[in-house]
Amino acid sequence: MTDNGTPKERGYWLVSELVEESGLTGARIRQLLILDKEIHGNKAGQVWTIPYREGARWLKQRFD
Repeated sequence: MTDNGTPKERGYWLVSELVEESGLTGARIRQLLILDKEIHGNKAGQVWTIPYREGARWLKQRFD
């Protein structure tokens, strides 16, 4: 899976990008994805992607 461009251009976030933006660890982001279902995402192989709007909504909620 390529990660060229920004999340908005691609239409999805990678966990590593949400880590940078939120200050949380990758493990915590994955926990929110899988266990808590606070963030909705898709898993392709071993890579989680989060739809752009979903990640942006979650970040906005987190920092508002």
